[in-house]
Amino acid sequence: MPSMDVKINKKRWYRPELTKRQYPKLGFSTKPIQEKYLEAAVEIVLKELSMGKDGQVYDETNDPVSTDWMVVLAWILDRMFLDRIPAHCLISDPSHLPPESLRFFHIDPNSVDAMIDGALSLANHMGQDLDRVAIKHGINRYLEYKSPNLTHRPQVPIYGFYLRSDLVTLHPDLRVNTTGGDTGRAPLLRHEIIVDGVMLGLFDCIPGQDFKTLNFTQPPHQQRFAAGWYLEADKLEISIGREFTVDAKHQDYSKPEEAWQKVTMFPRSEDDWFTWSTVPKPLVDGKDEGDPDADLRILHLPSFVQRQMDLLNANMVSFDDGGNKQDYFHDTVPNSALLSMQLNNPYYQLIIALDKEEASGQAAPSPLSGLRTAATGPVQELRSLRFMTPTTVPRVPQPDDDDLDPLE
Repeated sequence: MPSMDVKINKKRWYRPELTKRQYPKLGFSTKPIQEKYLEAAVEIVLKELSMGKDGQVYDETNDPVSTDWMVVLAWILDRMFLDRIPAHCLISDPSHLPPESLRFFHIDPNSVDAMIDGALSLANHMGQDLDRVAIKHGINRYLEYKSPNLTHRPQVPIYGFYLRSDLVTLHPDLRVNTTGGDTGRAPLLRHEIIVDGVMLGLFDCIPGQDFKTLNFTQPPHQQRFAAGWYLEADKLEISIGREFTVDAKHQDYSKPEEAWQKVTMFPRSEDDWFTWSTVPKPLVDGKDEGDPDADLRILHLPSFVQRQMDLLNANMVSFDDGGNKQDYFHDTVPNSALLSMQLNNPYYQLIIALDKEEASGQAAPSPLSGLRTAATGPVQELRSLRFMTPTTVPRVPQPDDDDLDPLE
C-alpha cells in the first residue's frame, strides 16, 4: 500500500513539458490584449490623466492630476505654435522672404498633424503604437473643451506673417495689434523676433470680420512731448489733435486733418499762446542782466489748454446715438490730461488692410481671405488632430522552435 501511494502522488504532480506553441500568449502584442488595449488607454487618458484636481478638464489654468500629462500637453502645444521648429522647415527658400518684405502664410493642418505624429513616435520600439492614439484623444478633448471661465475654446494659430525689415532691428519692441470684431479672444497668439531683422506673428483666424487690419505702431517709450510740429525762427505751427469724451466704440482718429486743426503762431501774434523770443540776451557791463524772458519759449498755462479746448468744443461735431444727439467732445474745465494728450508727439503707425471691405480702393487682399466661412458671427476654427488611426509596422513572422529542423 505505501508504494502504491507514492506512485499515485508522482502522477498527480507530473506535467508534460509544453512546446513553445502550447504556451499561452500573454504579451503586449497578443491579439486579445491588442483588441482591448486602445479602448482602455483612451478611457484612462480621458477620465484620469488629462483631468485637473478640481474635476474639470486640465486646461493650464488648474492643477493637473498628472504632471506628466502637463508636460506632454505643453510640449504638443508648443509644436502647434511652431516653437523650436528649424527655420528651413518653415521657409523652404530664402527668396521667399526677401529684405524689406511682409509675407503672410496659412498653417497647413496636415503638416502640423504629421509633425506631431512623428514627434510622438520617437523611442517607439513596438510594431504598433496605441499610446500615441490615446494621447491624441486627450489633446483633442483639450482643444474642444471650453472652460467655464472663458468664452471660447483654446486658441491655436492657423495664420501668420513674417516681417523682414530694418524696422525690426531699429525697433525691436514694435507694437503689433489687429482690428476686427469683439470676440473676446487674444488677437495675437505669438509675437517674436526669431532672428535679427525678422519678426514672426501668429493668429487664430484668417483675415475676415474678426481680423480686418494688421497694425504696426511705434513703441510708446519712443514718443515725446512737443508743442508743435514745425518750428522756424519766427514761426511755430501747431496741429490740434482730435480728442473724444465718448465711448471708444464711437472714437475715430482716422479722419484727415481739417483746417481748424492747423494753428500758426508768430512772435508778435495777438492772443499768443506762448512767451517766446529769438533775440539773444543782452549783456550789461559784461554781465547777463538782460530780459529774463528773452530767447525762451514758455507755454501760457492754463490759457494754452483753454484755447485748444475751445477749438475742440466748437469743431468736433455731434452724432446720433440711438436717437440721442451726443457730442464727440464736450468739456468745460481745462486739465492736465488734455494738455498731455495735445503735447504728445504724433506716433507713427502702419495699417495694413486685410479684409476686402477694409482694402477697398487698395491692393487686392490675399487669396487666403477666400477661406473664410459664410457665418455672420465670430468664427473660431477648431484645429484638432486628425491622424487618429494606429500606426502599424508589420512584423516579419518567425518560425517556432518546433518547426526548425536542426539539420538545416
